[in-house]
Amino acid sequence: MERVNNIQRYVFRRIAKTRGGATRKQVQLFIWVAQGNLHRDFVYRQGYYSINIARWEADELLFKDGRGAKFKVTADGRKYMEDPKSITVINLKRKIKQLEGKIKRLTREERASMIMDQQIDRINTITNNNH
Repeated sequence: MERVNNIQRYVFRRIAKTRGGATRKQVQLFIWVAQGNLHRDFVYRQGYYSINIARWEADELLFKDGRGAKFKVTADGRKYMEDPKSITVINLKRKIKQLEGKIKRLTREERASMIMDQQIDRINTITNNNH
């Protein structure tokens, strides 16, 4: 078997073609075959290729619904299958989303800090008036 040029695209295509999604064992097999190894030589190892699979999940290219669920290709994963360069745009959009969330959190923290300062001022006003 000849090694595949883009292992990730090959694996995603195989997962997308697998009805109902692919098990972790199947995903590992797809990677094994894409690397140019023979199907018959495949031995399933728990945790083998886990870093790759976890990275694809973190990048939101693959997903699974809960423990024991099967892997499926996300919309972004499908875009990547069609055009590997699209991953750059996908990652930039994700980064923008993360930064927007960070801005919202900072804004909430600033508001909370302002409210806290107001409460401290009120307490100080009350305690100064009572003395």
